[in-house]
Parts: sequence; C-alpha cells; structure tokens
Amino acid sequence: RWFDARSVSMASSHAPAKDGACRGVAAHSSRQHQSSSANTPSVSSPSRSTSGLECRVGTSLLYLDDTHMLTWNATVTDVVVVAEEGMGSRFKLALDATIFYPAGGGQPCDTGTIATKEGGRLQVRDVKKVGEVVWHEVEGDGAAELPRANDEVQLQVDETTRMLHARLHSAGHLLDVAMIRAGFPHDVLVPTKGLHTPSQAYVEYKGKITPDEASSLPATLTSILAELVRSGGVVRAEEMSYDAANVACASMGGLPGYIEKGATPRIVTMVDD
Repeated sequence: RWFDARSVSMASSHAPAKDGACRGVAAHSSRQHQSSSANTPSVSSPSRSTSGLECRVGTSLLYLDDTHMLTWNATVTDVVVVAEEGMGSRFKLALDATIFYPAGGGQPCDTGTIATKEGGRLQVRDVKKVGEVVWHEVEGDGAAELPRANDEVQLQVDETTRMLHARLHSAGHLLDVAMIRAGFPHDVLVPTKGLHTPSQAYVEYKGKITPDEASSLPATLTSILAELVRSGGVVRAEEMSYDAANVACASMGGLPGYIEKGATPRIVTMVDD
C-alpha cells in the first residue's frame, strides 16, 4: 500500500502478475490522452534554441496503458538542439505520443531507439516529463539524422531494461506490503522515499522501533515477501473519481491530503486487501 504522487506511471511499469505488490494511488490528474488529430503540430521546422522547453503540444502517455508495449509510431512535434560536436549531435524530441517512461517515482527512464524516416537510428539517452510534454534526449551520428516537426518516427523501447526497472519498482511496493503485514503500518513507520534502480533499490522509513524488532525484521520481511511472490496476483490500474478512489482506499485511511479534491487519481492494485 502506498501513496506516491510521483509514481504516475507505475502501473504500466510494474512487473507481471507473478511478482505481486500492493495497492496504491498515483495522484496525477493532469494526464491527457489526445488523438493524433488533436496533436497536429503548428510548427514545420525544428527549433535550434538551446534554452527552454516550451512545446505547445502535450504528449499522450501510452506507457500508462501497457507495460509490454515496446514499439510505436509517433509524430515529432518539436526538436531542441542540445549539442553539436563534430559528426555527432544530441537533441531533445517532443512527440505526440510516447511509450518511453520518463524518470520519476524513483524509477529510471526507459532506454531504446528512435528511428527516423531517412533510416537513421537515434539512441535514447534520457527521458523527462516537463509539464504535459515528454522530452526524449537522443544522440545521433550527424545532422542528416535530425528529424523535423511533423516527421513520423518509430519508437523502440529496450525490453530488458524496461522489465528490470518494472520488477524493481514492483518489489519496492511489495516490500511496503510486507512491512505492514509484519506489524509496522504507516502510522508506525512512514515510507518517505524509494529508489528503484539496479544499483540502488530501497525504501526509506521514518519512525521508531526497538533494537530487537530491528534485528528480527529482515528475516520476517524476507519470509512475508517470499509468500507474497509465491501467491502471485494481478496488477490492475484504474483512474477513478476522487470520491470513488477515496472509498477504494478506505482500508488505508482514504486518500492522502496532497491529492486535490476533484482530481482523478490513478489507483494501482497489486495485492488485494
């Protein structure tokens, strides 16, 4: 069980059902799925500016819908040059839709490639969400590969990296379920931060426990986690009205205060109550 306003895409990035996890809420009411026609860009050439990311066209967040969607054809809505060095170049692409998960909620961004209509293949080095736009920082082999607004490109997410990050993120929330079942609910130990990277995967808690409890806790958590994984489950995600989400999370004390009334939180269930 968790409340993490940063984890807007954790349902699409969570592991398959056998990995289990918990119920949580991702409070991100600004997500918008826009049609291709609604996303027709008004610019016809790439921006050469290196300051500011002010694309006027929002990005449809397809990564929220399907963890296993690894390819997609998208339309470039803006291009910002980051650096041009010799025969290579780095720039940021905004797209009408993306399957690339941007860094957030403790989970690293996806990696992969973006293929241009001229046959170039750009390596995706970083992905960030700025407002309603997802920016993809890519590296190419020269100016000939620089796409322009309105160009169609093909996205390819690296499956190995995506699923590793997904499993690590799921494990972090599954650990929180185990902590509660071990007798340390959120009014005793409050989860304050989590990181779900291959080099650092952890959840931090704030609170007080006795030395004896601290000594026995690792073994207790390991046993509970093993049982949760063994029993399996199905990851479900649903956007709800504020009132419906508050009812769904009643066993956890309802929605946290930082979720605005009138929002449409995204509820992710990985272990049923």
